Amino acid sequence: MRLGCWTTEVYIVLIEPFFFSFFFLFYRYSSQFRSVFRGYYYTQLLELLTLLIKTHNHGKTHRRHRVRLPSHTTFCFFHLTSLTHPLHSSGVTGISSALLLLRAGHRVTIIAKDFPAPFETIDPITQINYTSPWGGAPVFEHPLSITTFSHMKSLFASHPTTAGITFLKGVEYLESPGPEYLSLTPATAASLQLPGFRLLPQSEFPDQKVKWGCEYETYCVNPMVYLSFLLRRFVHRGGRVLKHALRSPVEVFALSERSTPSLKNGGVDAVVNASGFGFGGDENMFITRGQTVLVAEECDATVTRQNADGSWTFCVPRGFEGGTVIGGTKEVDDWGVEPRPETREKLLEMFKGTCPRILNGKGEFTVMGDIVGRRPSRRGGPRIDGEMLEGGKGFVMHAYGLGGRGYELSWGVAERVVEGVEGYFRGLRGESKI
Repeated sequence: MRLGCWTTEVYIVLIEPFFFSFFFLFYRYSSQFRSVFRGYYYTQLLELLTLLIKTHNHGKTHRRHRVRLPSHTTFCFFHLTSLTHPLHSSGVTGISSALLLLRAGHRVTIIAKDFPAPFETIDPITQINYTSPWGGAPVFEHPLSITTFSHMKSLFASHPTTAGITFLKGVEYLESPGPEYLSLTPATAASLQLPGFRLLPQSEFPDQKVKWGCEYETYCVNPMVYLSFLLRRFVHRGGRVLKHALRSPVEVFALSERSTPSLKNGGVDAVVNASGFGFGGDENMFITRGQTVLVAEECDATVTRQNADGSWTFCVPRGFEGGTVIGGTKEVDDWGVEPRPETREKLLEMFKGTCPRILNGKGEFTVMGDIVGRRPSRRGGPRIDGEMLEGGKGFVMHAYGLGGRGYELSWGVAERVVEGVEGYFRGLRGESKI
């Protein structure tokens, strides 16, 4: 069984006789402690000691002492297959993957240019490529989305008021339904794991143009609340973050100890590329511009309408006083940054007839702002696979190109990321990948 080893720095706020003596003895006879506590428990004891020191000194002001253990001192973990996994992305896919890697016993650092921030502090123009905070998140049938649905259900059950997740009804209207919709029954919906599925009678259609409709159980997230919630969980569980703009995942393996103390030179075993756009070089990648409108009105369901001409209109309530997103456009290879007023008016007008109950007392929307994002789309679907860099420079697990489906697929992709990373290390040890 392979043991992962890493060196560390311990920051001690207060050095008092008792704590200093205990720490010195613990460090001086660390090899004996390792033999007694057998790796994992040794590490837990060190963490407990550090926690006791921090707790003892809570609220006190003392000079900060930095104690660095020599490089030959190692902390060993059973079942830990890597030293450090830098993960490039602070979007929903990246943070979800980082959390699952931590849970699997890996040491993870998130490297990103942009991180989740409160709604009021984000400039949507300067962060146009960081689309996670500006998304609405409806759920559609897909194997990865089923996995994500299960994770969302669990998070909602354990953190109903803090995770930023709301469970509610999803409503679909189609003007020109294809055979895959017309053949859908409650029985087939159950086999596809669509909870709460119900075919809508014509009396519940918004107008005579609609020929088919259904409702089902789904969820929405308030992106600001949800991403901050995930990032807090990551940090509180021992994850590290580094604000840094990368041009290639190869850079991570060459980052110096001086510039990035959380990534010691030579301590990076694998990189997860959840960069959205994939750093370039992938000929299948392309940009899809999306424009939506954020309104103050709340809706009690996600509502989506597919029109006969191929256009569509939808609303995604964010919950947690986050308003509702009205959309939306899909404009391939359109790099436009500024919102277009004519697009806004068209989006709002299209949705008015579909769901008039959302309108305010004057029969209008209360517009809070326009949202423009560049969705990292990919022909053939997202890339979720591993790659050994040329010359054996390092292993990169790719997870990018999800387009506008980041929230919907996030946890499913994250599970694939963990499988890929652990499969790589099993291969290094010569173990079976089964």
